[in-house]
Amino acid sequence: MQELLVRCDIKAACAMQNTGMLGGNDIYRKWIALPEHTKEVVTPFLTSRYMVAPMAPVTVEYPIFHPGKPYGNWLRSFVVDLLRNGQNDHAETIFEPLSRVIRVKDLSTAEFLLPPAETATYMDKEEMKKFCHAVFRVLDYAMRWIQAKRSAGRLSVAEKDKLSRIQGILDEIPAELISQRAIDCNEYARALFHLEQHAQQLEQSKREPDDRVHLLERLQDLYANVDEPDGLEGISAHLHALDINQQILSHKKAGRWTAAQTWYEIQLAEKPDNVDVQQDLLQCLKHAGQHDALLNYVEGVRTDNSNNKIMPYAVEAAWVTGRWESLAKFINRFQGDVVQDFNMSIATLFDDMHKHYSHELFSRTVQSMREKIASEMTASATTSLQAAHDLLLKCHVLTDLELIVRSKAGEEEERRKAVASLDGRLEVIGAYVNDKQYLLGINRAAMELARPSFADTDISSLWLTSARLARKAGSLHRSFNAVLHASRLGDDAATIENAKLLWRDNHHRKAIQMLQGAIERNKIMTQTGPSVSVSNGSGKLNSQQKLVTARAQLLLAKWLDAAGQSHAGALREKYQQPPKTFPTWEKGHYYLGRHYKKILESEQPLKADDQTDNYVTGEIARLVIENYVRSLNSGTKYLYQTLPRILTLWLDLGAQVDKPPEGKVSLSRELHRRRVEQLNLLHAFLDKYIHRLPAYIFYTALPQIVARIAHPNSNVFDRLTHIIVKVVEAHPRQALWSLIGIMTSRQMTERKARGTQILQALRSGSRKAEGSGLDLKHLLRAGEKLAEQLLLACHNGDFPGNKSVHASLSRDLRFQHKCTPCPLVVPVESSLMATLPAVSEHVKKHKAFSRDVVTIDCFLDDVLVLSSLAKPRRLTARGSDGKSYMLLIKPKDDLRTDQRLMEFNGIINRSLKRDAESSRRQLYIRTYAVVPLNEECGIIEWVPGIRTMRDILLNLYASRKIYPDYAALRNLMDEASTSESKIGIFSEDVLGRFPAMLPVWFIQQFPSPSGWFTARLRYTRSCAVMSMVGTILGLGDRHGENVNLEEGNGGVFHVDFNCLFDKGLTFSKPERVPFRLTHNMVAAMGVYGYEGPFRKSSELTLSILRQQEETLMAILEAFIYDPTLDLQKEKRSSRRGDSSVKAQPQGVVDSIRRKVRGLLPNESIPLSVEGQVEELIKQAVDPRNLTLMYIGWCPFL
Repeated sequence: MQELLVRCDIKAACAMQNTGMLGGNDIYRKWIALPEHTKEVVTPFLTSRYMVAPMAPVTVEYPIFHPGKPYGNWLRSFVVDLLRNGQNDHAETIFEPLSRVIRVKDLSTAEFLLPPAETATYMDKEEMKKFCHAVFRVLDYAMRWIQAKRSAGRLSVAEKDKLSRIQGILDEIPAELISQRAIDCNEYARALFHLEQHAQQLEQSKREPDDRVHLLERLQDLYANVDEPDGLEGISAHLHALDINQQILSHKKAGRWTAAQTWYEIQLAEKPDNVDVQQDLLQCLKHAGQHDALLNYVEGVRTDNSNNKIMPYAVEAAWVTGRWESLAKFINRFQGDVVQDFNMSIATLFDDMHKHYSHELFSRTVQSMREKIASEMTASATTSLQAAHDLLLKCHVLTDLELIVRSKAGEEEERRKAVASLDGRLEVIGAYVNDKQYLLGINRAAMELARPSFADTDISSLWLTSARLARKAGSLHRSFNAVLHASRLGDDAATIENAKLLWRDNHHRKAIQMLQGAIERNKIMTQTGPSVSVSNGSGKLNSQQKLVTARAQLLLAKWLDAAGQSHAGALREKYQQPPKTFPTWEKGHYYLGRHYKKILESEQPLKADDQTDNYVTGEIARLVIENYVRSLNSGTKYLYQTLPRILTLWLDLGAQVDKPPEGKVSLSRELHRRRVEQLNLLHAFLDKYIHRLPAYIFYTALPQIVARIAHPNSNVFDRLTHIIVKVVEAHPRQALWSLIGIMTSRQMTERKARGTQILQALRSGSRKAEGSGLDLKHLLRAGEKLAEQLLLACHNGDFPGNKSVHASLSRDLRFQHKCTPCPLVVPVESSLMATLPAVSEHVKKHKAFSRDVVTIDCFLDDVLVLSSLAKPRRLTARGSDGKSYMLLIKPKDDLRTDQRLMEFNGIINRSLKRDAESSRRQLYIRTYAVVPLNEECGIIEWVPGIRTMRDILLNLYASRKIYPDYAALRNLMDEASTSESKIGIFSEDVLGRFPAMLPVWFIQQFPSPSGWFTARLRYTRSCAVMSMVGTILGLGDRHGENVNLEEGNGGVFHVDFNCLFDKGLTFSKPERVPFRLTHNMVAAMGVYGYEGPFRKSSELTLSILRQQEETLMAILEAFIYDPTLDLQKEKRSSRRGDSSVKAQPQGVVDSIRRKVRGLLPNESIPLSVEGQVEELIKQAVDPRNLTLMYIGWCPFL
């Protein structure tokens, strides 16, 4: 530091300044600009006089490393040599003093200097890893440096030259070599990063097919080690013939253990002493839950040195099955150091607990095991959560063991807390089923040894958890085994689990009989005390027993319904039982309502004369609504299935009161009277529950409620008003955004008049807004003023030309800033989204919005007017929290469709999170807030850090001097579409001009290998989810400006949802592809293209859409039948296009339902999920379809 201050003339500049000799010196100004804390550290070195002798010159010969040379010596020699040979202008000045302070004992300085020194210039296993990691750090630094230079903008000639020299050095290092070294260090993401680049080079050089097969096999081995379940399948799809080992690898990765086990048994018959095959077989037996078979096999193995690999499996099987003598025997047969193997350490711990438990010994052993784990947490082992997975699991095991062992016998409350804590900790593991089974096995063994602190019921409960996990994973043998253990411990709840297994195994009649028997004998729950029978003295059940009984009754009703083993009347009674047994259980009410809904739907298509009285009078619809409302009163799990359906049925019922049944000319007085009677009954019921239900429940459907205020029935309108007033009074700052549309509506219609009535009702209330001193009148006035000014800003200003320009909000758009600060929340998703309660007990007390409400403080005057046709404007709002929020106000566009679609996507996100497989893959759709201001403009939340795919690709092509000639491309595409024989024109001449460049963007944007791997996976999966959802909704117009990429994480982000419900088929050039999947998009997914993650994520999304058909159709029906959204008007006015496009709302609903069920147009046999995905991908990448797309869609990008 002292020498650098002298050499950089800082010491001299400070001295001159102090003597007053120099004014305005540049060097001194730089010194002054340093942060205070830096100057505090550095100032003493201005006057210090330390001496360090220069190093004697040493000749360094390359290669600088060789086996046996310590890491410290290698690093020191390498860094010193780099510092002495710097190519930079100031290298001699800066590097010479730095080379003196490098010491072998303290390597931190050398490690710190290596990356910049390398950029300025041109073992023991762990020791070897250190060498490689040092080089990896250099590579990462160089790639980040190149990325920073490139993104900085224009470069001088000298900078370009420097950049190309460093890029040249990186290109000289063979990708295959880096990949191999990364595999040696267990850095699989890095290995993939370089190996896939090598694969692309092979593709471009048109090498022999054998090279490609060899490369794919190497990639397959790599993916077998990565915690990414689909890559292996993707690579396998490209290997035309899989050898037996590759097949086994696929079986193991997919959890098909029995298939792999059979192969290993055949191999062992030929080579009985092959330890590796023995180990593979034991792994299969362990994961398949066949612990007894595993123990029998180990008993028969000869005793020799191979035992060190086999014994860890044997001891685990011994503690899972509770064979403590066998456990002790296997520990004695182990010939290595037990401390070095985690399973052996756990086994010795259990052995000690079984023979002579001592708390001190237990604590000491656990402490030593923790220290061993901590010593393994090296830099390479903790690079990511995935790399540290096994170590974290071991830590989890030790904490669980301490929890169990610390519980004291007889302390019931402590035991209950311990069990609850263990259950919660197990949930944290997520979708890792094998890890959960491993933990459950250890916890059961520990509880067995910790008796009497834990009883049979605690252990049997863990067995049932194991059984449930195995059943859901499709491992029925393992599940039966676990149920058997729970039954042996006398757990009545095992009967239900056993019945579920029988049902899963397609023994439906047997399962129903078993469940019926259990309900009749009341043998359906884990008993903590003596067995309780309904026929005992009081005949009363406590609430937990009622809940378990209701669950069993509902399961029986569902099974009888699914198996068709009961007539309609008896089935209705079965569904009515659970709500009677336990009235506050939401699921019971929901399924009863669902049963009535099925009856309703079965009557709908019948002729008027064949429909029952109950249907025609509206009684069945009323029963659906009432049960759904009761379910909402008890919990919000089924909110999105029930509330949209409640509103649709109720509003339809109100509208149909005066209309004759379909197919009839007139309405009889008797039928009218009965219909009015049913509607009055429903309204009396609703009046009670509108008051009871918390306001946030209605808030979730507020746009839908507001949309229907022009309802023809005045009694229905009164209730709608009541609901809207209730919501606005409870959550005014958020809810008023939904009312702005009726405040500012330009159309003088019934809807506008009704809107005025609602606003009048709100103003006449004297209620203060919840949580603030403001009254509703003030809030409404503030909201109206702000909406008025935003509409002015939306329409004012003249901005010709096709470039984005900056403008002044007040001068150019004539926005009056006095309408701010405004007490409404900033209209972004985080502020407008109501949170739902996690637990049903707290439905009434739940607070749906944070106390820290972010309101609008002001708008900044700088506005960006975008170049697109409608000239949308990007405003910046300053929130009350001091942060800036960007909002896009969009004129000439009805955003109500976008708003509903965002709500729909939000529901899909919830379903994706709840499903174990999709949650493991983190599938999602990126959503954002949309607030319509009136029928023709609105606000969209601006998501920072997104770029259109078109912009990214055109920039990349421009850097290669490739520019699209649209006229020539159109001619080529038109010619290619004339006949089948000319399709090659598109594949070769059109696509030949545009090599795939999107993979390059991922490498440039995410220079760190783990970041690149994560971003590419996120891109592939988010692309798959939106492709499937878009297909079901008939979403078109997916050109390069409507598909964006998030620069921070690689996710796909869609905008502009105007082209819905197959409207693309009505264009003059009808859209033939179901979603965008061009050659660039496929190439960016990696070597396997659309195989692997894309295909699997598509299949998962589609299967979830099928499972959630009822919920999604409920929301879509509300959306499609909404009178304020004339979704059909453009379709009806279209003279051209496809005749299969449905013009009527019912036609749209039917079309979507057909797609969800896997029915292709004009087909009557549905496809499986896999078949439907295959067909859609084929259509999306088919050059015959792509040549027919209009030129603006850019099928060549």
